[in-house]
Amino acid sequence: MQPFDQNETIVKLNTCHMPKKLFWIALSLIITVFIVLTTLTIYFGIHSQTQTIVQYESFSISTTTRDYNETTISTESTTLPAPSRPVERIPTDLKPELYQWTITPDLVAETFIGDLYYTFTCLESTNKLILHMLDLNTDNSTIAIVNSSSSSMPTFHSWFYDDYNQFMLMNFTSNFQPKTIYTVHIIYSATIDRDLEGLYLSDYVDVNGTSRTFLTSQMEPTYAQSALPCIDEPVRKAIFRIIVKHDPSYAVWTNGELEQSKTLIDGRINSYFAPTLSMSTFLLALIVAPKSDFACRHDRLLSSKNIKSRVCGRIQILPQLVYADEVAFKTLNFFNQYFDIDNALPKIEHFAVPDFGGGAMENYGKAYYFLFVGLLIYAEVGSLFDENTGSTSQQQYVTIIVAHEIVHQWFGNLVSPAWWDELWLKEGFANYMETVASDFIEPSWKQDELFVIEKIFSFMQADSMPTSRPISDETFQQGIRNYLKIFSYNSATQQDLWRYLTEATNNTIDVERIMAGWTRQAGYPVVEVNRIFKRIDENIQQKRVNSVLIITHQPFNLFPSTAQQKIWWIPFKYFDRTSFELSNENPVIWLNTTSTHLSITTSDSDWIIANPNYYGIYRVKYDSQNFHQILTQLQTDLTRIPPIN
Repeated sequence: MQPFDQNETIVKLNTCHMPKKLFWIALSLIITVFIVLTTLTIYFGIHSQTQTIVQYESFSISTTTRDYNETTISTESTTLPAPSRPVERIPTDLKPELYQWTITPDLVAETFIGDLYYTFTCLESTNKLILHMLDLNTDNSTIAIVNSSSSSMPTFHSWFYDDYNQFMLMNFTSNFQPKTIYTVHIIYSATIDRDLEGLYLSDYVDVNGTSRTFLTSQMEPTYAQSALPCIDEPVRKAIFRIIVKHDPSYAVWTNGELEQSKTLIDGRINSYFAPTLSMSTFLLALIVAPKSDFACRHDRLLSSKNIKSRVCGRIQILPQLVYADEVAFKTLNFFNQYFDIDNALPKIEHFAVPDFGGGAMENYGKAYYFLFVGLLIYAEVGSLFDENTGSTSQQQYVTIIVAHEIVHQWFGNLVSPAWWDELWLKEGFANYMETVASDFIEPSWKQDELFVIEKIFSFMQADSMPTSRPISDETFQQGIRNYLKIFSYNSATQQDLWRYLTEATNNTIDVERIMAGWTRQAGYPVVEVNRIFKRIDENIQQKRVNSVLIITHQPFNLFPSTAQQKIWWIPFKYFDRTSFELSNENPVIWLNTTSTHLSITTSDSDWIIANPNYYGIYRVKYDSQNFHQILTQLQTDLTRIPPIN
């Protein structure tokens, strides 16, 4: 296989209205996911953003070899001194441009051989090349610099492995020169497990009752490094050219579009896929499955954009993917218009994979649905719907899941989080916009109300809380459009998002200042409303709760804290029986102190309801008299109080 031609041009890619009922939770949900996903970040064992690299003064390498499918592959064991400081992020002196990756999977032996041509641009002079690598076997004889855009080309010297940070550190005899493009060639091997991480095997039963195996993938968050040496960080995007060498009885799906297939002398097939757009490594995807059992159908073009959309899976379940295909088609059109940025992918395939081994819930839960550029992989149970026998709840379930993955084509693919501690920049928007799309597809489901009940309450219990917005629907939409356009095919931080939302308001509102309390401190607020009767005065007190259990409308703090009281910007609204009957809305009052006095003109015999229709995301505690007045109203006529409240 010849490396990528350095003279070849590298691929470079340079009115809907949100329903009013939905927007009040826009920024709310975005931040709601923040702390929950931060917890997941800890679970995945991802470290901080420190860019420091350890200076290794000495190392030793011992080489052992073993026969691997008729190819001699060596494994390296390395002794390293204790690092003087932590190594956590790969330095930015070398910029990834292209991964030309040839993979030869053996599903019987449960192994694969990888052949990688990694192309990068030198930004700062260095004689070290560092890539992430996990459970891959290689040695000195299979690593070489094979191309350079200048006359000078460093020679590979040696490499060693940093097990703690999963770094492959390669040393060269001379420095890489700035503004120069290089290509390094690495051959390696690995086993394929059934652990639902990286490249993995999964089993299913075919129509004849025979157990069979296929290969699929899950690279998020940092499992791409177990498939190929790479810079496995979301901000370090590059193009992928993928070639799969496989048995002719198997079909292959990956991010790019199949360009051609060639039959080799030994009868195997090389399937060549078109280069992808510039993307993060966690979006890499690959499926290798028996042709006799898996196929695609319902090919269609998305409006005039020439984007191919189709569904794939086991042949016998393809009729049950028709609805998912319709949802995907409608949702993609909707978001193309809403975001005012067309999806630039030549194809999108929705692939339903069989349920995972033994039906184990922990396995299934981990492999719920995966997002990749051009290839979206779902568990079958999350994508199948039989129009003759399926229930409305099943239909809603498929709609939400497909819409969630479609919106990731913008939030997650087009613009990725710079690091995993801001994963909510893609998941928060996906969780919110799936509801917007679902409401567009079928308004009668009232997904905006279900959203509050099914998601926001559960997130609150998980100790994650945002506030609502001070800007109009149109302003929010314009801010999001600007954000997506500026950071297309790049990565962004929360400060970038706040800046473009602020600019959309003509700088009349400091969005970052309002949102800082929600993203930079744990817990969520409980607003206590105490009415002082016989006077037109209402005392509103705000409390911080790190973790609560709501029993009798009282907060329960599982982890008492003596930390200094922190304040949120809270959009406070209320209504009473009179304003409800007249359909009047009281103006928003922003709370940014621990105590606020508000004069009202409500009769003592009237109840008041704070936070109507869950305008903001916070709990409300009432005084006993007002609380009993609300109870009396509910017992008399439920229709006078919104169902969400």
